[in-house]
Amino acid sequence: MKKLFMLLLAVSMVIPVSACTDDLFGLASTETEPSEEESSGPEYRIEELPIQNCVITLGENNDSAAVMASLSGHCEGDITDKNMIFEDPKDNFLMDRIPGLLSSGVDLLVEDLKYPKLTIEYDSSKLNGVPEENILVVCYDETNSEYSVVEDVLMIADYDYLVVDIQYGKYGYFAGEYYLVDAYRWYSALGYDASDYEYEGMLSDWEFTCNAGDIPELADLEWAEENAPNFSVSTPEELASVVYYVNTHPNGSMFTVDPDDFSYTLELENDIDLTGYEWSSMGWAAATERYSFSGEINGNGYTINGMTIDGIDIDTGFVGYSTDLVVHDINFTNASVSSTGCVGIAGGQIYGDGTWVNVYVEGVVEGGKNDYGSVIGRTAYITFENCTSDAVVNGEQFPYCSYQEMLEQTIPVEEYYTLIQDDDGTITLDAESGSDYLIWTIKYEGKTVWEGYTTDLLTLTPEFWEGADPGTYTVYLVSWDYDYDFYIRISNIVEYEVK
Repeated sequence: MKKLFMLLLAVSMVIPVSACTDDLFGLASTETEPSEEESSGPEYRIEELPIQNCVITLGENNDSAAVMASLSGHCEGDITDKNMIFEDPKDNFLMDRIPGLLSSGVDLLVEDLKYPKLTIEYDSSKLNGVPEENILVVCYDETNSEYSVVEDVLMIADYDYLVVDIQYGKYGYFAGEYYLVDAYRWYSALGYDASDYEYEGMLSDWEFTCNAGDIPELADLEWAEENAPNFSVSTPEELASVVYYVNTHPNGSMFTVDPDDFSYTLELENDIDLTGYEWSSMGWAAATERYSFSGEINGNGYTINGMTIDGIDIDTGFVGYSTDLVVHDINFTNASVSSTGCVGIAGGQIYGDGTWVNVYVEGVVEGGKNDYGSVIGRTAYITFENCTSDAVVNGEQFPYCSYQEMLEQTIPVEEYYTLIQDDDGTITLDAESGSDYLIWTIKYEGKTVWEGYTTDLLTLTPEFWEGADPGTYTVYLVSWDYDYDFYIRISNIVEYEVK
């Protein structure tokens, strides 16, 4: 007889969820049983309603451990009329950073379903070494923006599936997303004692979360420890060692990284051929910590050839994630990089305002609907000097260095607002009041040097420019465009000369 046992998964740990982006997740209490008043409804006997179910297949295009899910319960009419079940892929931008994530999200909309239950079938070979008794079911309540651990989960381990009681909130059986996580990583990320969930053969957080490719097998950890944080490399093995070191040494919490304290240098001493290797990005962002490659990369004119990164993660490129980085005198040829978003050959998601000089990229990039590019995928303030692209991005020749540069050069500009400049240089927005959606943008020598909302400032007087470096500044307004998911110019451009 197959064995059957009950898992009562971690109860009564509560953390409120903030609206701030740096509190990405938390545990929230939810009511699990409806009151008599809340559960009142049509007067019929529950046994008179048939049990129905609807089924979806999960994780066909990613590494989700969940492979099948079904929603069932007593229902009048067709279960699909008001009840829905669908997948949020594991490579979804937001889900990609949930600690210990094992599966795609199972997204539910539940109405007029009595005693709803969710059954999730999982593939034990895709648990990344996590013991089955460590599987935790976590639910995200879309109504209240809260995460909670589901308390009552029936695990049929020999058949690899779980039966979940649908959470009950104060508004009824709510819409929500259910997914599987590793209990050790989930509770550790929240600061709880997770020692009861420790297990042998644990992967690093990076290897567990991302596609590490051949890096772990190539890396020499002793060499990396001896040379950090200033690396000079000439072989694939040395370069892999740098990638492994950076991706397993956190240098900041959430979005807070101090480049003065955590700065690397990487210098190429020879051409490096990565043909035949499955590579991985250097620098990534986890749920609570950042593993940013910040600092400088000096290619010395050398070439990295044949870099192939099959990204199941966001932030994909030679450098995946960085908060402050300058790159110069380096070439990438025959590159092949794919990702779900924030993807480019040299960089995936790069913050900061540095200048990249003499960077050449050639190869193929496949990315999401936006934030894809040739040199860099997502960046706001990087300046490019003598950087060129012969890359094909999403099937088309892409002569721009980044997604932002492409939009800036191709989006038609409509000047909805007018900036007026007086004889003394004062620049005024010709509108009765400012708006939360209008932003001053000031550039100097091609770089954005200041931004500010017009709600706080409608006029730039000569006093505004006190202390600015001499030279010519360009001033205009931008606003968010939902069609392009990007800030675009919506006013005329005026110039201000600082003597």
